Amino acid sequence: MKTMTIPVFFATDDAYAPALGVALRSLLDNVKGDNDIRIHVMSTSLSDENRATLSAIVAERATIHFVNMKERVAPLADRLCLRDYYSVATYLRLFISEMYPEYDKALYLDCDIVVTGDVADLYSTPTDDVLVAAVSEDVMWRIDVFGRYVETLFSIPRREFFNAGVLVMNLDRFRRDRILERFLDLSAKRRFVVTQDEDYLNVLCRGAVRLLPDEWNTSPLEEGEVTPKLIHYKLDRKPWHYTDVRFSEEFWQYAEKTPYGKTLRAELWGYDNEHRERDRQSYEKLVALAESEIRKERRCRRRAAFSAMKMTALISVARRLAGLL
Repeated sequence: MKTMTIPVFFATDDAYAPALGVALRSLLDNVKGDNDIRIHVMSTSLSDENRATLSAIVAERATIHFVNMKERVAPLADRLCLRDYYSVATYLRLFISEMYPEYDKALYLDCDIVVTGDVADLYSTPTDDVLVAAVSEDVMWRIDVFGRYVETLFSIPRREFFNAGVLVMNLDRFRRDRILERFLDLSAKRRFVVTQDEDYLNVLCRGAVRLLPDEWNTSPLEEGEVTPKLIHYKLDRKPWHYTDVRFSEEFWQYAEKTPYGKTLRAELWGYDNEHRERDRQSYEKLVALAESEIRKERRCRRRAAFSAMKMTALISVARRLAGLL
């Protein structure tokens, strides 16, 4: 098999550095062959201590580069919507294509994952005719309010709305289609407040997406027998916060192999009822926010339809009057 160069991008901050450490360990433990794995960690704030720890996890099994994005995103701070555990890091994936012209293709992975398959198989996904290959966002079709949100605001069927945490990116087409430029323009005009960067990416990539099997972005919300190649601990389904999360064993299998194992265990046992109540309230607020956005969009469309009707009526009256002259 031909050796490949596989660029893999993550975006993080100090809060998510331990989770990233687990993701890196799992990814590298499951690499087969001699492919050249190049890890790029994008951040606006990452301590020297975490950089050193993450570098030690990668060691000689791959190369790792840390990219300070603070100055690049600073001018955008006022227009990017942030909430709860979302930081500016969530938007950094949109800059990859322009920052790395040497790559025509790359993987982007969230930090809250465990990789149990070989990323070379994921990277080998054909992307010649699409912008991204990704897995359908199961939150949208499992939880009705979020499905209605994407169908109402974006006219994207809920089963076709993709999760932006695991992406095979066609960087060459990103550049040709000016995705970063279009994102900057769109973000200046409209703030997406529910799934934020995921909303922008789905809008910008509409019609140019290859949906992948769920095994490459398996959620703890999955039911029945599944054999994941990549597990994504999305929403509040974090094994380092809750003991009843599906696929927790896989997470701790790799966590204990990293210097962050004890830190993550301490975070789990320190996650008390106050934290859980905060998570519950955050979820309820998110549901309410989605409902609010749906109502606002419907009001806007009714006003637009009414304005169009008035304009049509005025034009009709004008034509009749003109006929009398």
